[in-house]
Amino acid sequence: MHALPTLFWVMSGISEALAVWFLVEIWKRHTHIALRLGYSAIVVIPLLGPLMYLWVSRMPSAQSSDLMNRNMRYGDYTQRQITRRRDLDKYNRT
Repeated sequence: MHALPTLFWVMSGISEALAVWFLVEIWKRHTHIALRLGYSAIVVIPLLGPLMYLWVSRMPSAQSSDLMNRNMRYGDYTQRQITRRRDLDKYNRT
């Protein structure tokens, strides 16, 4: 009968300990202040906050600079891909 409230308090304690750990890690990073504030707001949600933080905070790694369209010219990325494809086709034929 008393197991459910005890389990709740144990889970809350573990959740809050993780939240404190994640908050320290968040504020050590050199990311934009808006990201740190947003992550902090997510982490302090009781019980689900640390899990949501782990899900939301994992950013994908940056692509190779060859795959990024950094030029202001329209279609530059597409043209490079077409050229690269032609070169690969020539190489595979020989």
